[in-house]
Amino acid sequence: MSENLEKRDPFSLHFNGIDDYAEVDYDYRKASEPLTIECWVDIPEVTIKDQFASSVIFDLHSHLRVFYCVLRNHRIHMYYHEGEWIWHAFSADISPGRHHIAGVFDGTSLNAFVDGSVPAKVTKNRANRLARFLRSTFRIGSGSTYENSQHRGFKGNISQLRISEHTVYNDEFQPPPLLTRHESTVALYRFEEGKGKILHDLSGMYNHARITGAEWSVALQPDKELLNRGVQLDGDDWIETKFPDPSAEQFTIEAWVTPETNRKLAHQLLFQLGSLSLKYHVNNGEYWTWSLLDPQSQEIPVSTVSSKDVALNHPVHIACQWNGTIWKMFLNGLPCRTLPMRATQKEHLAEIISASLKQNLFIGGFPATEKTRSHCFEGKFML
Repeated sequence: MSENLEKRDPFSLHFNGIDDYAEVDYDYRKASEPLTIECWVDIPEVTIKDQFASSVIFDLHSHLRVFYCVLRNHRIHMYYHEGEWIWHAFSADISPGRHHIAGVFDGTSLNAFVDGSVPAKVTKNRANRLARFLRSTFRIGSGSTYENSQHRGFKGNISQLRISEHTVYNDEFQPPPLLTRHESTVALYRFEEGKGKILHDLSGMYNHARITGAEWSVALQPDKELLNRGVQLDGDDWIETKFPDPSAEQFTIEAWVTPETNRKLAHQLLFQLGSLSLKYHVNNGEYWTWSLLDPQSQEIPVSTVSSKDVALNHPVHIACQWNGTIWKMFLNGLPCRTLPMRATQKEHLAEIISASLKQNLFIGGFPATEKTRSHCFEGKFML
């Protein structure tokens, strides 16, 4: 199911957990009907492990009715408020990775399904429904002002979402790899755009959402056969070759890699080309740095791009780019933060890069010298 989903569902929106979301003014078609909100999410390990995080994945909010989903303490929590009544349900513990999440309110019961599993807790109340036409604000990746005062935004990826005025799920079920439209669908987002600031609703109800801050991401998947033909580096070996086009003014170096180190503190070189280097770090977390070093002092970067939240022992697609003006690095299709470049004339930068491209390309490590130690990469590599 996972492999099929990844092939048919390549795009997603990445939310940073701080100030980005997608939002639409949502009108109930039949306010007295049951309600199901479901989505596919990809939750990074750092979000799961944050014991202080209480992050909102989606929020449907008006002054009379609220339905929102929160990730807290390794569980998915669903909340439904109507008038003075409050329902709360939550799932069993979940792990990092891709999950199907569904909140179902049938008028008396609230359920929180994860990957089709029966919830750990279901809330049941009998209350008079406020059956009237309601206009609400629906947010993806964050909550309303009220929710945001108690919770954070979601840090991770969302790739599909559907709202149905119907009890779609009652018992354990097999999650649908691709969410589709049916008679009760009032909003359907498949995140197929891959670019732009509008998330189009495919339900026919025209509930198109506006994207604020969130970035498009492509679910790059490694070819298993190619990974099997990759090179295993053990921390004391490297490959030496030539850069194919020493006169290039723009270039991209990309690879699939799988870090495999047991070290709690590591700074390992994946490749070095003159003053250009890509390093993998384990130091209070995992991250990569793609740097242009000062030729006079290889410890001082002229410019650096830094990533966060790399999963150890999992294939990672990494792309390092120089477009003639700025450094860029992409991790699994997501752009990484670029640190400000030191005040250096463009002519001097061009000279450094030109000289670097004429040097040998070292992959997986670099020979130790009298002044420098060799910190070679440990893991699987395919350039």
